[in-house]
Amino acid sequence: MRVVNSIFVLILTALVSVYGVGAQSFSENFDTVMPSGWSSQNNSVAGATGWFAGNTTVFGSQAGAASSYIGANFQNTTGANTISNWLISPIRVFRNGDTIRFYTRTVTTGGFPDRLQLRLSLAGDSVRVGSSATSVGDFTTLLLDINPTYTTTDYPTTWTQYTATISGLAANTAGRVAFRYFVENGGPLGVNSDYIGIDSFQYTSLGPTSGTAFVAGRILTPEGNGLRNAVVSVTDQTGQTISTRTGSFGYFRFDGIESGQSVVLIVNSKRFHFDPVVLNVNGSIFDLEVTGQDPLPLADEFAASGNLENDLSLVKDHNVRRVFPRIESCVNP
Repeated sequence: MRVVNSIFVLILTALVSVYGVGAQSFSENFDTVMPSGWSSQNNSVAGATGWFAGNTTVFGSQAGAASSYIGANFQNTTGANTISNWLISPIRVFRNGDTIRFYTRTVTTGGFPDRLQLRLSLAGDSVRVGSSATSVGDFTTLLLDINPTYTTTDYPTTWTQYTATISGLAANTAGRVAFRYFVENGGPLGVNSDYIGIDSFQYTSLGPTSGTAFVAGRILTPEGNGLRNAVVSVTDQTGQTISTRTGSFGYFRFDGIESGQSVVLIVNSKRFHFDPVVLNVNGSIFDLEVTGQDPLPLADEFAASGNLENDLSLVKDHNVRRVFPRIESCVNP
């Protein structure tokens, strides 16, 4: 059972971490660089700069203190090269209809076109963007591409708000969004790239739809009999957990669960093993059945070698010496 329990805890931790984060909207004004939960990676031929606090001698922020925006410029690379500098958001659980809003601008005069992309990854906690200037890693969905043809007029020279809306998801999915300062033929010797700023970022989640539902069902043994006194828990997307115990015939019920979200149902039993169950609660569920599995017998975990002392050593390593007190006393009087 030790091996089974370890795997179970890992699965539970992963599921709760995915469904417990990102249920809420958030905003970022870039008062500090790098903000908590954000990360960056410069896949350009490394230059003198990465992402940096706003330079007030170039222009001030959209809101707040003059330097409270995040910037990038032509010095992200050297010579004449492709700039690919990533700024990656905290993880969130995305739903269709969620929106990402932000302000951006470039310099008033200059003549060196800039470009910025907003990309989406649906690969959970991943921050993989590849390692080359042309790679995108897990951020394969392009939400916005500002000035892809490198004109001198299509990247705004005053703070301008852009909006991207999440759509096309088959289900609520954890992931991240990322800004990519992506300029081909950029750098100090390139014909493109100058200086951009990003400010007043806001992610707005639609959240669960209004209304509540109940989740009811029965916990079964491997033979199909009702299992009494098992602890059943439900964790919603805010990380809140409620628990109950099954009755004499294995039945349970949870009331007041908000509709329009995914929840993780966990069954805890001393006799049987249960895998976590992910439920999409779009209405009441009244006929759920969760069947347990027999635990691994001790013989499956410890294969005897024919050497009693070696076998006992293996048992000791797995903290189950108490199973063989009499045999051990014979070997180690």
